[in-house]
Amino acid sequence: MTKARRVTAALAVAAAVLVIVGSALPLFSVTFLMGAGPVEFTMTAWGIESDGGIFPIGDVPANGFPLVLAGVLMAFAAGALRAAARPGALPRTERVGVLAVVAGGAFLACAVWMVAAQSVNWEDTYGPPDDAEDLSFGGETGYGAGLWILVLAALLGVAAAVLAQLPGTRPAPVVTADPDAPTPPFGIVLPVPAEEPPPELPEPEPEPAPEPEVPVLGPIVIPEAPPPPAPAGPAVPLVEDPLDEPRRD
Repeated sequence: MTKARRVTAALAVAAAVLVIVGSALPLFSVTFLMGAGPVEFTMTAWGIESDGGIFPIGDVPANGFPLVLAGVLMAFAAGALRAAARPGALPRTERVGVLAVVAGGAFLACAVWMVAAQSVNWEDTYGPPDDAEDLSFGGETGYGAGLWILVLAALLGVAAAVLAQLPGTRPAPVVTADPDAPTPPFGIVLPVPAEEPPPELPEPEPEPAPEPEVPVLGPIVIPEAPPPPAPAGPAVPLVEDPLDEPRRD
């Protein structure tokens, strides 16, 4: 956020607070000398009041509504400028803030001008006449503190609208000299714009380690036992059975 934007936001907040406070304070007062004593009438942005138990005669415009609306616009403009200073804010946020400051400052100045014109008219109507032939009530008049606070708020709103027109700071381009460029006749190296670094490619993911191969075993075959070896010599029984028939060989 630039310095001009910070000052603009601060002025907008101050104008919003002052216009709300000024709308609640007396704008104009007039005192009439009557038989029972002096009676004072006080004009505010919302109506007319009197002391001494006398009902006020006449009415004044309800200027409090446009003044409060102007204060809301200035508060919204300050909030938009603060939001534009946050990281990642959209460019249109600053444009909205600038437009709100300009619109709010202009509306505030018009509203205060209207109230000031009415106060001057009250001075001419209720105050002592400048000429003896003029029609006037001849009371003692005075401007209230609310009018001066509103005038100060209008000045701050106009100053904020003017500062909002100032362009914001932009980063200056980085310029470097090309060592391979030919030297001009005056010996000044021509600057060339810096080349943007190539975009970084993402690192390739490591390949997963191959799983160890599990040997596949075939069916288990049990070999047959070899026949016993034949005995050497003729096959003669070890013991002759006496019941056998005699041999005839």
